[in-house]
Amino acid sequence: MNTHVQDQPSLDDISKHLGLSKAHFQRLFSSWAGISPKRYLQILSLGHAKTLLKESKPQLNVSLDLGLSSTSRLYEHFIHLEAVTPGEYSSKGLGLDICYGLVDSPFAQTFKLLRH
Repeated sequence: MNTHVQDQPSLDDISKHLGLSKAHFQRLFSSWAGISPKRYLQILSLGHAKTLLKESKPQLNVSLDLGLSSTSRLYEHFIHLEAVTPGEYSSKGLGLDICYGLVDSPFAQTFKLLRH
């Protein structure tokens, strides 16, 4: 899967290639990796995106290099996995305010990120 990350292969494509049902592949992969194949692909894509953004590539080019359909898909990857936009990542958080609070839980006091 690492070698075809830029192709953004679907669960169906990967499971067919391996000769497994989608459900069986999903269970095997999640058991092995601890995350779903979709999340794994998102993490690999995000890592590649970070490399390209560090090279000052425009977000549209980064999206296209990753095989994403638009810059909004790149934005979604960053927001869901890093809680920052691609622009905020590129600027190394310049001007970014991070707000947090402490929340009591049955186990311990934990941090909660409060993003505006």
